[in-house]
Amino acid sequence: MLLTITSLGYASVWVDGWLRVDERAEKAGRKIRDAEISKSPYMLIVGEKEKNEHTVSVRKHGGEDLGSMKIEEFIKIINEEIDSLISNFK
Repeated sequence: MLLTITSLGYASVWVDGWLRVDERAEKAGRKIRDAEISKSPYMLIVGEKEKNEHTVSVRKHGGEDLGSMKIEEFIKIINEEIDSLISNFK
């Protein structure tokens, strides 16, 4: 399963449905490539390993692989990025 976050923001992702789940019958590599082309800021990949370990594999747009982490760690990263963006507007 490939989850792509199409807008930055924890509340927006979960409340406003800005999370897109790619359940197409395509290979993971194709889904990742398509998400890169669509410029999704983050991709969360959930395979058998991640399912068993209760983690997500995180990739940032541009090919940066952030590795596997608990969802709480990913939420912390997103919140820090939001805080940084907000502080730049003050």
